[in-house]
Amino acid sequence: MPSSFLAKSEPAETIQQHTQALEERYEQLYNYCKDKILQMSSRDWELLKWAVSYHDVGKYDNHFQSMLKQNSTNSSKRIRIIQHNFLSVLAIPAGSLKLTLSEQLILYQAVAYHHERNRAETPAEVAQIYQSSILPHKEQIEQELGIVLEAEVLPSSISKVLPSMRISHDKKPELYSSYLLIKGFLHRLDHAASAHVPVELDIPIQVGTYAQHYIVERLKSKLRMFQQFALDHQQDHVIMIAPTGEGKTEAGLIWAGNSKTFFTLPLRVSLNAMYKRIVGEHGIHFSYKSIDNHEDHWGEQAVGLLHSTSMEYLIRLDQEEQSNNGDQQQEIDYALMDKVITQSKQYANKLIISTIDQILQFPMYYLGYEKEYSVFAYSKLIIDELQLYDPRLAALIIRALVMIDEIGGSFMIMTATLPSFYYDELTKRLNGSSKRNIAYSGHDFIEDTLQRHYLKLHDDPIADEKVIAEIIHKGQQGKVLVICNTIAKATEIYEKIINNRHQVNPTNTESLSIHCQLLHSKFTQRDRAFKEDCILKFAGTLSNVSIIVESEYNNFEVSSSHGIWVTTQLVEASLDIDFDHLYSEMSSLDSQFQRYGRCNRKGQKSITDYNIHIYTGDVSGVKYVYDEEIYEYSVDLLRAYDGQVLLESQKQQMIENLYSQHSERNFNFRKKFADSLYELENLTMYNTTSKLAKALFRDIQTVQVVPKQYKNDPEFKKLLQTWRKANRKKEIAQRQLARIQLEEYSVNINRYTIDRQVLSKSIIIPDLYYVDAPYDNQKGLRLNERSPYRQ
Repeated sequence: MPSSFLAKSEPAETIQQHTQALEERYEQLYNYCKDKILQMSSRDWELLKWAVSYHDVGKYDNHFQSMLKQNSTNSSKRIRIIQHNFLSVLAIPAGSLKLTLSEQLILYQAVAYHHERNRAETPAEVAQIYQSSILPHKEQIEQELGIVLEAEVLPSSISKVLPSMRISHDKKPELYSSYLLIKGFLHRLDHAASAHVPVELDIPIQVGTYAQHYIVERLKSKLRMFQQFALDHQQDHVIMIAPTGEGKTEAGLIWAGNSKTFFTLPLRVSLNAMYKRIVGEHGIHFSYKSIDNHEDHWGEQAVGLLHSTSMEYLIRLDQEEQSNNGDQQQEIDYALMDKVITQSKQYANKLIISTIDQILQFPMYYLGYEKEYSVFAYSKLIIDELQLYDPRLAALIIRALVMIDEIGGSFMIMTATLPSFYYDELTKRLNGSSKRNIAYSGHDFIEDTLQRHYLKLHDDPIADEKVIAEIIHKGQQGKVLVICNTIAKATEIYEKIINNRHQVNPTNTESLSIHCQLLHSKFTQRDRAFKEDCILKFAGTLSNVSIIVESEYNNFEVSSSHGIWVTTQLVEASLDIDFDHLYSEMSSLDSQFQRYGRCNRKGQKSITDYNIHIYTGDVSGVKYVYDEEIYEYSVDLLRAYDGQVLLESQKQQMIENLYSQHSERNFNFRKKFADSLYELENLTMYNTTSKLAKALFRDIQTVQVVPKQYKNDPEFKKLLQTWRKANRKKEIAQRQLARIQLEEYSVNINRYTIDRQVLSKSIIIPDLYYVDAPYDNQKGLRLNERSPYRQ
């Protein structure tokens, strides 16, 4: 007779079924990791297996079962229950399992805190419920779960899991490593089983081989020096400085080899482009797809994409692939697509491309951080373009790298420029105690033979009429990229180009059809994704034909030979675009050099005339976007190279001067970094929640808003009705899908630019609001901002 004791009600799953699902995933994890994690002894694996077997025994509690039944019938009556994870502790027979006192602490606490609710229970209450509500089912529990239950009621067991007894790196350092791995893996097993996805997708292919094949067979090239360096140091930590656009991505993938790897970039647009390039058949084509409809295995398994709007991007990519292949457009199976996203959220893929906020919160020691941290015990982490993060986030990354070394993982920093004090602070913390060698290459791969950028500084504002006229003129002949520091300035430039393009040369009919587009972060998710795709098709390094880009909400022709894109910093990092001319506001040097990498990227275009124009008059965003000291010093350093072809070695020397520890002109910047690093190294463990850690991590309060014009849009109204009608439990997939589609109409804005009372009156659904501000798909959302936006 099937068990009637449920682990969850919607969908219904018994405790026996759920525990068996964990046991299956335990075998997956054990087989994948047993030879990869030196810190896990055979006894530790045994403790983890017992944690799996006993973790949900407390759910046999009659009160818990009544609560599930009430939820399934929508009863309003509430029952006060003891947390099942604490009841499960009393079920563990320490004597039968021959647990030492240290092992008891590890196992008890792993089970007790596999749900982090920050609520303690009194030993007497837990013991009373165990006696009256668990032990009467002892025989059935033992039979269903294949375990032996503790027959005695031992309140002393609960005293070992009180908050004051929690294992930490400072209170119980000798137990900490085993505990965090056992607890972290229990979290992963439990969450993967609940989501019905594998804990590891142990595919038989390795990304390093694919990257090498791409270079040799597709590009018809040999490995560059820094790519060979990455191959030679696959077992080491690697810090590598190499020019933008020279193949650092391939170098990172070569270093990854056959290891589970997380590849990070600062911006979503760059992540999406990299994902497409890695899995696409015209790119590296590292892909392992299953097309069967088994709920645990479907879709792309080799590569995961992890950021806040990855679901929307993957849906659009799937539809694009069908269109390109000439297939009849099929309805997306959103439930299965959700499984694909969930695989990435549970870190199951072999290669995961991610923003750092999705995987590097663990230095904050939030409740449940062990799940995120433990995966790096057998994984590699690639940090691309470290210098683009602000000093506080850079400090968090440095702290994370030190912790990854401590747990046995490895990391690679690959960047075009690197502030020397970042390197100094990192190596100071690793020297003498690091578990791996540190392979560092500073200027070894900086070559001056490839000359790409002929620089001209201008004291004029970039919005000057003469500058606009020149941009339009160049845009009639080639591909022009304009980068501004703020959305307000980018919008102003775009409007001036649109309003003046017919007046520049009235006799030239080309000026009537000049293509100009604006890209920044204040477009709705669907419009922004569309524009990001367009800029890649317009100026991607593989773009060489005229393209018609169409969608239900936008339609224009993109010439392959000429046109203008006006953007913000969104295009700076790892975006494989190549323009003929760059017109940019002045910014910090590291930002400047990233911008230059979007122009003459491969060094194959003529530089007999200036192709980089930098404007220092009336610059936007200083103080708000860039550190004022760093900005002013950047201007002074760059002026020395005005009117020259800028060499890669000169860029490196300027960066060294800019961030030198001997300079007083970067004091505030270095202080922010040092203060943040000190705070992170002295945090109290278990003192914050995951949600709060994410908010602190991003250091910004954002809110999703929908332009009010969509309130009466038929499709939007239909989606909203679907969301409201879908039962929170029984139709959760339909409800989630409706939410995702509603969010495609939304824009992320700073919460402090909108009055809180206005938000409270304009709520659509939880955390989604209307905003009464003009919006169109040419210029985006236009608010009366208190300060200029970044990106």
